[in-house]
Amino acid sequence: MYTTITVNGLGGSRFLSVLGTKFPGDLPPVLAGLLAGPADSVEVETDLAEEVADFVERLIAGGALGADAVVEPPLLFSPNVGDNVAIVRDALVEFQVPARRAPRIWRFVSRGTRGRVIAHQGETDRVLLEPSREIAYVRPRSMTGMRFWSTALAR
Repeated sequence: MYTTITVNGLGGSRFLSVLGTKFPGDLPPVLAGLLAGPADSVEVETDLAEEVADFVERLIAGGALGADAVVEPPLLFSPNVGDNVAIVRDALVEFQVPARRAPRIWRFVSRGTRGRVIAHQGETDRVLLEPSREIAYVRPRSMTGMRFWSTALAR
């Protein structure tokens, strides 16, 4: 199985540049590639993605990057069907309508909301949100797989 690791906006780019400055030559190859290359995402095997997540989480938890250097996850890990996820930014998302001809329903979902991916559908994933048990269509850049972060969004 594969997972896509994506740099999470400007905060993720700053995080990578700090890593490159403080730990030159000591970065896992995936992070070094993201730092050096023009791409903001890379597809890797799930085991390698877990190693990268562990490395980054140890740095953040150990305070190696300074106090309050990381406010949100700097890297997003694409979830597979069945994976638990966390919403990483406040988002306006479309919800599944209760009837066939009903109008679309768009609602605010706050950062930190948890759920489980139940299907990939085009450019969005169908996510069963907890605890409401409602189905929302969420873009991959607005969520990250929870199995990669034991403390994701716990702050």
